Amino acid sequence: MYRLATDAVTESTRQIISIEDPVEFEIDGLVQVEINDKAKLSYRPLIRGVLRCDPDIIMFGEIRDSTIAEELLKTSLSGHLVLSTFHSKNALSTLTRLKDYGLYKEEMAESISLIVNQRLIHTARGSFIVYEYLDKEMIQTHLNGGRVSYKTIQDKLQEIHGEGALTDEEYEYYHRSFQ
Repeated sequence: MYRLATDAVTESTRQIISIEDPVEFEIDGLVQVEINDKAKLSYRPLIRGVLRCDPDIIMFGEIRDSTIAEELLKTSLSGHLVLSTFHSKNALSTLTRLKDYGLYKEEMAESISLIVNQRLIHTARGSFIVYEYLDKEMIQTHLNGGRVSYKTIQDKLQEIHGEGALTDEEYEYYHRSFQ
């Protein structure tokens, strides 16, 4: 996410504001606000304050609970591009977990345009990222009860193993780790 923010700052004139707990990397050209519970700077008032600045992009550290998820959904529905991280097993389970947080599928279908699930792989040949994604159409299909077909991380692991980029041992390790 930091790479996306850095590229957006470097390549455009978009105003980006991040809300983080804590700020992990300082990025020139990016307004970064840190949660500070002692100063009563928690998520909800910070999101509202950021909205008054009307940034092009709002970057939010991590969705950790239903309150944050609901606030970010409302922020997205107000027309702002919101980037955030969320820990889940795969791209589809992100939607399941958000529903478990009490979010309505209609609002999620309207506000979520992309889910990327990624894993970092370290091999004898170097490190790289393997990812799967759901675009807006796939998200809407799944939320409306339809079946979604996409290349999962497991599919991509099998593919790069077949191309010789992973040894048998590496493939077996990551295949087990990412289930």
